[in-house]
Amino acid sequence: MEVDSRTSQLIHIGQVFTPGSPVNTQDLFAGRIDQLNRIISAVTQKGYHAILFGERGVGKTSLANVLLAVVQQSFVVGKVNCDVGDTFSSIWRKALRDITYSREVPGVGFTPEASQQVVSVADSLPH
Repeated sequence: MEVDSRTSQLIHIGQVFTPGSPVNTQDLFAGRIDQLNRIISAVTQKGYHAILFGERGVGKTSLANVLLAVVQQSFVVGKVNCDVGDTFSSIWRKALRDITYSREVPGVGFTPEASQQVVSVADSLPH
């Protein structure tokens, strides 16, 4: 089946113009630099945290995506989407599940060779 040029153009427009999708790059993130700077100011102060909340469709995910790209070179970052059934504990478990570290595991046998194991921070939390 052959696609005509108008259909092809509509498909291309649908791939380029995505107002319902979150912004992922700072280049496409316009007009919210003050909010971005306020969050960065909060999370870089000792003992401070930032929480993004608001009505549906106002750009929370876009702000979080751009923030992640900006700060992940300097900080260990976990990004979590909260659900209705989440608790304080479940939110932290989600956040720490994506943060991993590598540890050395001793080998077994007469000539043991140690290996590296990647572990989630959430795995080290008590139940």
